[in-house]
Amino acid sequence: MKTEEGYSKNTIKNMRNLASGVMSLAIEDKIIGTNPAARSGKYLKAAKKARKAEFLTPKEIRLVLANARGIFYSFFLKAARTGIRQGELIGLRWDDIDWNGKFLTVKRTMYRNKEKIPKSGKERKVDMSDHLLAVLKEHKTAAAAEALRTGTPVPEYVFTSKNRKPFESSWVRKIFSNTLKTSGLQAVPFHALRHSYASALIANGASLTYVKGRMGHHSINVTVDVYGHLIPSANRAEVNKLDDEKLLKSATQAQPGKKFQVVKKREE
Repeated sequence: MKTEEGYSKNTIKNMRNLASGVMSLAIEDKIIGTNPAARSGKYLKAAKKARKAEFLTPKEIRLVLANARGIFYSFFLKAARTGIRQGELIGLRWDDIDWNGKFLTVKRTMYRNKEKIPKSGKERKVDMSDHLLAVLKEHKTAAAAEALRTGTPVPEYVFTSKNRKPFESSWVRKIFSNTLKTSGLQAVPFHALRHSYASALIANGASLTYVKGRMGHHSINVTVDVYGHLIPSANRAEVNKLDDEKLLKSATQAQPGKKFQVVKKREE
């Protein structure tokens, strides 16, 4: 299923429309009798409901990074440490990074080599770890050295191919898939790095409000629906804080079979 491969709903819809158009022409030419793609929307809806967020564990992410080659080490690390979407990564520019404040601002996404506004419809700031910041500084130094060698300006985009143009989405997916295979891991969509980032934040005690802001969700309900199930196991110890120490002490000293006496407060 294309949903399991990480394609968006709109992309799958375009694929379906293209197939339906071809089938319609085949009907006109009397090659086939019916159009099997005409009412495929119901399958898309069902697939969307069945889809669940896929994650990589911290150990698996370390394997991916260990087997990443060249610029893709920085690219995959960026995805795993910021949770920004693939298109937002591709559309990231150097001037979107605040080196002193240690954060980046997501201002655009790149789709089919065209800049668009982020999915949320607005900009957002995302904090960066010290390690990620150091890796990006090394990457920029290398880009500056290459520009000096070739007598060309430093590319405005952070991640570019040898032709100095932003990455192609299909190429990113292919490299990521090959890196997973090299790492001995099962296939997951590139989007799994985004989910892994959010789950790691929650496991480390971050609030859902903070996660919402970093992920760019338009509503806290989206954050709760996708990641809320991770909270109980992480915060189960919090329920013990609700216990009254005096009642707990009385319970441990109570004799087996002895019933507690409920004392009603006298109304005044």
